[in-house]
Amino acid sequence: MITQKRRKFDYYFAILAIAASISLASPMLPLIPKAYAHAFVIGSDPSPSQSLSKPPSKVVVHLSEPVDSHYSSIKVLDAGGKEIDIKDDHYVNGDHTTLSVTFPQGVRDGIYTVSTKMLSETDGHVTENAFVFGVGQVTISNAIANGGNGQSSQLYLPEAFARFPTLVGQVIVVGGAFATLWLWKPVTKIDWFSGAIKEMRRMIDKRIAILMIIGSGILIASDFGMIYAEAKSLDVGIVDAIATKFGGVWVVRLVTSFVLIGLSTVLFRDQRKNKGIITQNRIIYGLLGVGLIALVTTSVIGHGASLNPASIPILIDFTHNLAASLWIGGVIYLAFVVVPAVKRSQTDGYVKASLLSLIIPRFSTIPVVILGIIVITGPFLLYLLEPNLALTLASLYGKALIAKLILAAVMIGIGAYNQMIIQRDNLKGVLVAPTASIAGGGGQSKIDKSVAKKGSESESGSSNHNLNGNAVISKFGKTTKAEAFVGVALLAAVAVLVNTGLPAGEFQTQLQQLQQQQQQNLPGLNIANAITTQQQGFTTTNFVENNDRVTLSINPYTPGNNNFKISYTDSNGNPIDISSVQLRYTQTEKGIGPITVDANKASKGIFSVNAAFGLAGPWNLQIEAMQAKANALDIVTEYNLFVKPKLGDFVFSVKEYKMPANNAQPLFILYDKSRNLIWTGDSSINSGRIFDFNPNTTKYTEHKTAGTTLITSMALDPSSNDIWFIDPINKDLGIYKPGTNTAQLYKIPVQGVPSGIAVDSNSTNVWISLASANEILRFDIQSKSFSTPIKLPSINAAPLGIIIDQSGQIWIAESGIGKLANIDPTKNYKVSEYAPVAGTNNTLKSPTALFADPTIGDIYISEHDGHAVSIFNPILKTFNQYPPLDPNGLPFGMTLDNNRNLWVAEHTINKIAVIDPRTGENKEVNIPQQSPFVQWITSDSHGNVWLAEQRGNSLAVITSTAKPSLSNSIASLPGASSTNKVNNNQASIPSLGFSYAEIVGPSVAASIIVSALFYAKTVMDLKHSEQLVRKNGVRPSH
Repeated sequence: MITQKRRKFDYYFAILAIAASISLASPMLPLIPKAYAHAFVIGSDPSPSQSLSKPPSKVVVHLSEPVDSHYSSIKVLDAGGKEIDIKDDHYVNGDHTTLSVTFPQGVRDGIYTVSTKMLSETDGHVTENAFVFGVGQVTISNAIANGGNGQSSQLYLPEAFARFPTLVGQVIVVGGAFATLWLWKPVTKIDWFSGAIKEMRRMIDKRIAILMIIGSGILIASDFGMIYAEAKSLDVGIVDAIATKFGGVWVVRLVTSFVLIGLSTVLFRDQRKNKGIITQNRIIYGLLGVGLIALVTTSVIGHGASLNPASIPILIDFTHNLAASLWIGGVIYLAFVVVPAVKRSQTDGYVKASLLSLIIPRFSTIPVVILGIIVITGPFLLYLLEPNLALTLASLYGKALIAKLILAAVMIGIGAYNQMIIQRDNLKGVLVAPTASIAGGGGQSKIDKSVAKKGSESESGSSNHNLNGNAVISKFGKTTKAEAFVGVALLAAVAVLVNTGLPAGEFQTQLQQLQQQQQQNLPGLNIANAITTQQQGFTTTNFVENNDRVTLSINPYTPGNNNFKISYTDSNGNPIDISSVQLRYTQTEKGIGPITVDANKASKGIFSVNAAFGLAGPWNLQIEAMQAKANALDIVTEYNLFVKPKLGDFVFSVKEYKMPANNAQPLFILYDKSRNLIWTGDSSINSGRIFDFNPNTTKYTEHKTAGTTLITSMALDPSSNDIWFIDPINKDLGIYKPGTNTAQLYKIPVQGVPSGIAVDSNSTNVWISLASANEILRFDIQSKSFSTPIKLPSINAAPLGIIIDQSGQIWIAESGIGKLANIDPTKNYKVSEYAPVAGTNNTLKSPTALFADPTIGDIYISEHDGHAVSIFNPILKTFNQYPPLDPNGLPFGMTLDNNRNLWVAEHTINKIAVIDPRTGENKEVNIPQQSPFVQWITSDSHGNVWLAEQRGNSLAVITSTAKPSLSNSIASLPGASSTNKVNNNQASIPSLGFSYAEIVGPSVAASIIVSALFYAKTVMDLKHSEQLVRKNGVRPSH
């Protein structure tokens, strides 16, 4: 009676579990829209590469599917990388596939970059896009890469990693549950056989419960992984990610996962209590039903749902996923549940062989039927998604699809081996019928003995090892495990596939350009008569495999349109035969891109293309060349570029801020990024104070430093952001702590006038140069004590400027002897001296100040009496000198701005020099004060240059603005035309000599015929096995 009640409870529990999953999921279903996939920009206004006579009122982008406006954005950036739109992203007329942002009025003429980040309303895929357009007297080549989507948008790997376990978990649950219900029907028809395998069946039932728990646990863990990946891709919190429409689908999945773990736990409990098969089947039905709901959620966030209407594609996708789940899950069930239990069972060898003879053909009907389903649903769904087979094969989506098909073919091959070879060998044991009754208990049974006897008397001479079936079962176990692992690898390919954009999205740049050029002749696109001016550009040569060379030239190498020329030569200088070249470049600072563009073949081994850098700053460029030679590896080169306007394209403005104390004499100046303050010391006698200036409020604050006479050089502590300073009159080293408004002084223990100061990057030591003492002092910050001074090798070195570079090396300007000294902390503070050796110029002329380039590591040296700046390469130990500056000025302190232009204080004149380190070009910026006496300068995080006017009683700031340059915006490749570019875009889109239907139609028909033939064979094999087992069965003796 209790057992009957328990069975009823389990039955109703399974039914309620399915009902609960559906009811909890139902409120979420309205959150699921009709389209799911990657949201790509398929059109825009202004169009990519378009030149407008006046600024637009707004920028509108059209998407391939609905997006969530709360987590999607359009940014319009000027040439300096500053966002200029008013940040009012909104739907256009409520259309979730169209987003707009207002463009401000009164902007300058120039090139503008539109950067988009779009979140699909449902599946959580985030895509990024970028294109440029021009306003005013600028011309943009139609070859400018727009809408560039690299693999970062096409494939989001964290999401693929998160969804892979989901696929495995649901396949285990659905396939395992179905296989449990499907496999045993032929066995239950044979009365004597059901009793003979009772022990094995009990072991199998216990293992299936464990498998269901594992599958459900994987699903739950993967669900949390999916929402974490979603939150990370959006750069939001978990709660915000759940609030998206994709989060609604995720909640449905989480509900089903917890229901599945509950059912699996009940199943495990019942198996531990040896409940009957009927009870088990009811729970298995519940697991199968809830598992199907999980499969539905997979389909509604699949590529098929991106179509409109989506009902038929979703149904096809669900059928396709269900078929694959039954196949792979069934193989996992055989490999890790059935075969291990059969091998470990003490049941008679003949019974094991008989069981295998029934299971193999019975299971084989699953993949055979599934193959017939898949060859219909797969190609049909692919045709709905992308009918252009050439695009599919050339895309990342197509490569993942090919990998999936190869793995499926391997599974089919293993399955065919099991059906043809394993089944044949196993039947040899079944054909020898037992002549004794079945006996229970351990040891060798009467059946084993009778079988062995028959075997020894038969003409076949089969050994007892073959008759008892253990060798065949062992072999079958190995092949099914191999097939299961291949199936899991196939699911990995599917995870990549479902998280990869469709082919049309990957080639949207070419398709969009081609469509635009066919429909309209946009202004500014015909550059056949473009003005060409010679610019000093960028050229570099990379050595690749086999000492082959790749030479890249970019002209004019400024923001705007550029000509890229790539040459490929072998070690002998002969051109390499290259079939295609693709450029992919990303603005790493702003996260714009990657933008892709295909180069045109000019001649053998030489390619060129006109493309645009939409804004200044660091760019990562990857160039991939496909060799024409069969089986030759692609040639891939990578470049880290810094693109900036020419000096002549900048407009500089100077603004001065008078200090509140009329007698203040600001000398040294430094920028405090942590507080966004400018600090300067007062060099007037008996002042004893430091000022900070707030650029936001334009207010000064005075800080008294008790015990000081005046303050000259200063340095910011990298760890505490406290200020170290020098009082040369009192010969003190001081530290001022803004947090407590206190100062501490340390007496310098040696004679000599302290001139320069620097602090280690790890805040270990403070270094001080002593000009008259010919020594360098080291102050230990922890012990608050000075170490023994380091003597410089040369007498009368007169060390002035001292700096510490990125690697921790100390550099000193030896103004008395015209050399550059280096102290190496890694070699026990070894001192080395360097001087130019070329020609008669074998010394520097009064080197005064130093500046270390944080990017390339070079050391800039201001030559006070040489009216010039030299540059030292610490690796090659070589000097170079830039063209001379104003002969009336005396170069002093230096700094770099955000455009990596070098600024130089000229001390005795009211000018500041700026040098382009790449070209050596320089120009001067006038300071309003007639005698400012600027010695030291610095730059802030915005790239503004700040200077201390010692005699002007002021601080001043220089801001740089890039103005549009007509010559920089016009293609530098003469003779280019829009027609040529159209042809190039057409060529870059793959094409085949046959249509999708021509190749897929016959393939589907042939696959259906093959599936039908194999199905007929499996049915015949199953009937034959049943007949053998019935015929050879012996009733138990009484």
